[in-house]
Amino acid sequence: MLISSCPLRETTRLDSRMPGVLGIVFNWAALGQRVVEQVPLGASERRTTRACVVDQDGLVLADTSDRTGKQRPDFPERAPLLRAARGAAAAHLDPAKVVVAQAASPGFQTYRTGWHGLLVRQVDP
Repeated sequence: MLISSCPLRETTRLDSRMPGVLGIVFNWAALGQRVVEQVPLGASERRTTRACVVDQDGLVLADTSDRTGKQRPDFPERAPLLRAARGAAAAHLDPAKVVVAQAASPGFQTYRTGWHGLLVRQVDP
């Protein structure tokens, strides 16, 4: 669950009266799985491609392979890949040969989650 809030002010001045607060509760568990399942992949791509959302440490938050919260995709290129805004790397994972493509979530306004979308595609041996 992701919870965010911001003050509601009477004017645009930071020192104006604050009559209220806007709060948002983002229920990731209910939405996250739907997000990865709706990644636009063709039928043949779905057989060889895993879509997931990971946090900045690589912990799986949502995953089409149903491994949420159970693992971090572990490959030597993971840390440098997740430091970039987007990129791709060849790797060995579970022990398959894969290509991992990632893009950092742009967040909303000035708020960043540190999350990344990953596509992990198995490469033919």
